Amino acid sequence: MKRTTITVPERTLARLEREARRRHTSVSAIVRECIGVKFPGADDEEGPRDIPFAGIFHGELGFAAADMDDYLAKHWAEAIEKHRG
Repeated sequence: MKRTTITVPERTLARLEREARRRHTSVSAIVRECIGVKFPGADDEEGPRDIPFAGIFHGELGFAAADMDDYLAKHWAEAIEKHRG
């Protein structure tokens, strides 16, 4: 992987930083993801990416993705409030 420098408006950088904090990842990871959406296959030399969270709610909890907000509010309310601030 190579490093580069880009220039973005302050408002865009603030949104990227906010999203990176929300996801507990880096701004670079967010930017790479966005580039991958715009230019699919651009990172093919690294091979397919694992999605570590895929299937974590398969069957065991017994609810659909549409119910995720309610589940998180009930079980993670304190953490959600902490990260909103």
